[in-house]
Amino acid sequence: MLRSSLFLAGLCAALPLAAQASITPDLHVMAVSAQGDFKSAVGSAAGISGGLSLTVPLSPRFSVRPRVSYEQFPTVKNKYSYNSARYADRGFENEEWSAWSFGADCLFRPWGQQGRFYVMSGLFLKSWRVQSNGAYTTQDRLNSTRSYSVNDSSTSNEPGATAGLGFNLARWLSLECRMNLGTYRKLSYNTLEAGTVFHF
Repeated sequence: MLRSSLFLAGLCAALPLAAQASITPDLHVMAVSAQGDFKSAVGSAAGISGGLSLTVPLSPRFSVRPRVSYEQFPTVKNKYSYNSARYADRGFENEEWSAWSFGADCLFRPWGQQGRFYVMSGLFLKSWRVQSNGAYTTQDRLNSTRSYSVNDSSTSNEPGATAGLGFNLARWLSLECRMNLGTYRKLSYNTLEAGTVFHF
């Protein structure tokens, strides 16, 4: 994550030299839906995402937008129960999924700066974090009971690509929808984002 932060900071420092117009800070507020294999991990519950970016115009049609964002999904609550002739297991485990993303988008406006519609694509590095906690109880046929708890945190840094569409409602407000294609330990962990971008 440190290398990604340093790279993004260096990119932000260099882009003003190539800018053809004023640089615009942006605030992203999005709803996030899990897609692909990720949907089996968090279900259909929507998460939230917030981010900051800088839109750097390179020409009337092309802009580059370095971006950092954070997304959080609702806690996934899992309950387990197993019974056999020898023993019985019962317990629960809660998982919290979150991720930081560092990357840059390329924005293309087919009708120039006066047009409201734009297309975007980009690359990013996503730093996943999964926090798990829970408790289990095992009881055998002699009524001997054992209990243990789970408190674990795992992380994984994964590259990805994004593509989407945007529409300017006003000088200070845009609507965007994008598909983020990524992985988590070789599984397809994609997300669909939709929401607003505030320009300052």
